[in-house]
Amino acid sequence: MSATLQSNDDAVDPMELIRADVASLYGQISSEDPSQDLYGGLPAIAMALVSGNLSESHCERTISCANDIMTAGRTLLKTEELEMVVVLRMNKNYMEEARQR
Repeated sequence: MSATLQSNDDAVDPMELIRADVASLYGQISSEDPSQDLYGGLPAIAMALVSGNLSESHCERTISCANDIMTAGRTLLKTEELEMVVVLRMNKNYMEEARQR
């Protein structure tokens, strides 16, 4: 069941507002830059975020990483800060590779 927005007594499905085919867009970007000189691995990461990160294993990995960061001694992290640190920790290998370029 999709949420709707009310606008002038007309119900609008928010998903109807999204018309971009992001998979073909990222595919086109990747094919135009096969050596990854221009964008690096960002299109591949974006494609993974769009397509596969809702799997149970990804969710469990994310929660496990968040639990490693949010220990009993680090309970003052705000939600946004925790999310940022989790993303950085989960992409540690990519970040190290990007630094070497």
